[in-house]
This record gives sequence, structure tokens and C-alpha cells, in this order.
Amino acid sequence: MGYDRKSRSFLIDTIWPEFGLHVMSGGSGTWKTSLLFTMLREFQENRPVFGLSTNARPWVYIAFDRDLNETWDTLDMLKYDPPTSQIFSSYDNFPYQQNMTGVIQAMPKLLPHGGLMCIDGLQILNPNDNNSYAGVASFTRMMRTNAAKHNVTLLGTVHNAKAKQGEEYAHPRDKIMGSVAWGATVGTIMALEKKDELDVMLTICPRTSKEYKIMLTRDAAGQIVPRDEAEETEGNLVLNARLAEVPAGAEIKRSDIMAWALDANISERTAERWLTRQSGRSGRLQRTGRGVYQKMHEN
Repeated sequence: MGYDRKSRSFLIDTIWPEFGLHVMSGGSGTWKTSLLFTMLREFQENRPVFGLSTNARPWVYIAFDRDLNETWDTLDMLKYDPPTSQIFSSYDNFPYQQNMTGVIQAMPKLLPHGGLMCIDGLQILNPNDNNSYAGVASFTRMMRTNAAKHNVTLLGTVHNAKAKQGEEYAHPRDKIMGSVAWGATVGTIMALEKKDELDVMLTICPRTSKEYKIMLTRDAAGQIVPRDEAEETEGNLVLNARLAEVPAGAEIKRSDIMAWALDANISERTAERWLTRQSGRSGRLQRTGRGVYQKMHEN
């Protein structure tokens, strides 16, 4: 019997192929739900996510590990206000059975033309032993098969197992709590690991391309952004303020700018990028010699 292969594209280039089951894994407090909504906000507007192009589709979110109040608290913190018709919780307003069968029934009802279904607390839906390879593989196969049937892509959050003191898993795919079948039978894994109170490391593990890491942080407005981006935004504000104190026509050396950055704990790389922009055609500095600039008069 032949196989009729369904053509598919990516919802997010290289990391979310259509009709698959992808997961976001991490321990408690690693911003899984916050990152999920942060990505959805960009995705629905066809804006890049981590520099990757997006291909927007209809989406719904279903929480099996929190009520609607907790979900909207997260959305309020992110200053994101999606339509209420796209947000469900098994505690409050999910109109189908609160199990795997109910979610499969919901696919063509909530997404009649296909799209992205996000499930917070995916492991709760597994009717089998979470430590059984065959049990987990059967669950993920059932979810993937039905999702593809209805042109639905699944993204679920799962918990990582706790590592013993001094021990670590060799690969992010092996960190998911329960059987290693989780890592073996899902598509892309986005693994989150808290580094300190301010930073979380995101490791993106596509099934068919090289994994890569992004350090995430929360900016002053509470949004989740790559740490370099947050640092650069805050660094630009500081350096702009210092430059505003310099009178027009005054000479400024590169070493002066690097000293400003050092005083404010701004990286040299951020300061260099700022200097490059300011000494460009639309900037406020004119290069007059090697490492020497003059502040131009404001228009």
C-alpha cells in the first residue's frame, strides 16, 4: 500500500514543522508558559521569532495545569491580550472531556481549518504509565496521528525530571520527566533551564537540524527577550543619556565611551554597536581621527 505524503511548511522556520508534536520542557519557574505566549504574540502577527520567519495560523491554548485566572495573570504580566475565545482551561471552560480523547475531539471543533493547538500540562493527558516507553510512544503517536489528520500542529509543555546533585543529563532530549520515549518520539524540543533569578537558558533541539542555545531574560517591562537584546536596549539608553551631557562640537574619544560603558556595567560589544550607529550617517558623532569623534550639532 502506497503512502500519500502530505506537503507541509514551517510555522516557525526550521523549528516548528506543521502537523507535528513539539514540546517545551523545563522545571517549575522556567517561564514555559510565559515564553509560549511570547512566541504566540509574534507568531500571530507573522513577526520573526528569535530571528526566524513565521507562518501564522489560527491557534488555541488549553491549560490542564492551571485555571483561567492564573493564565490571564501571566498574560497581564506580558501585556498581551489575545481573544478570550482562544484561551481555555480544563478547570473552567474547556467544553470537551478533560483527557486525551477530549483533546482529539476538540481539534476539528476548535480549529476547523487547522492551525496550532498549545497544551499546557501535556503529560497530564497521557493515559498510560509516563515511565513506560511503549506507553509514552503510544500516546505521542495517537496525538500526532490525529493532529495530522485535522491539519493541526501541537505544542505542549512538559516537566523535566530532577537531576541528582552533581549529575546532569547528556542531552536536553533526555531531561523530560518519565520515559526517554518523550525525547525519541516528539519533534522539536525547546528545553528551558534556569541559570539564576534573572536568566533562563533556552536550548532549541529540532529533530532534523543542529541545536542551538539562547540566553533569555526579562526586560524592565517584564517581557521575555534574548539577554543581548535586553542589555543592548538598556545600554543604549544609558549611553544616549551620557552623550546628551556632552556639548555640541566637543571631542569624544572611543576610550571615553568605553569608560562610560564600564561604569554602567555595559558590555564592550554593546558599546561598540552603539558607537557604530552613532558615527553612521544618521548618528550624532562624526569621526575626526582614529578613535576620536566630535559631537555634531542637533538639527
